[in-house]
Amino acid sequence: MGFVFDNTVNVGQIMTLVGFLGTALVMAANLKSGQSVLRDRLDRMDVELQKQTTLLVEIGKQDERLRAAEQRINRLENTNHAPHSKIVPNYR
Repeated sequence: MGFVFDNTVNVGQIMTLVGFLGTALVMAANLKSGQSVLRDRLDRMDVELQKQTTLLVEIGKQDERLRAAEQRINRLENTNHAPHSKIVPNYR
């Protein structure tokens, strides 16, 4: 007794094939829309990252200016602590 191959196509097989194709199309559409959403989110994140980078650069510049001002103040304070004998008033 051997195997017999039935080469007829019935409605159930056609419905299964249509179901698989429909599922594949829906999945492809979902992936495409998901890709678009992710691209938009990445673009918004890139803009936000640029803003934060600019802000951090400005904070760094301000920190350098404050450090330079602090050094100038420290130099002025150190020169004012010199002995008063070196300062000779001019009373003429």
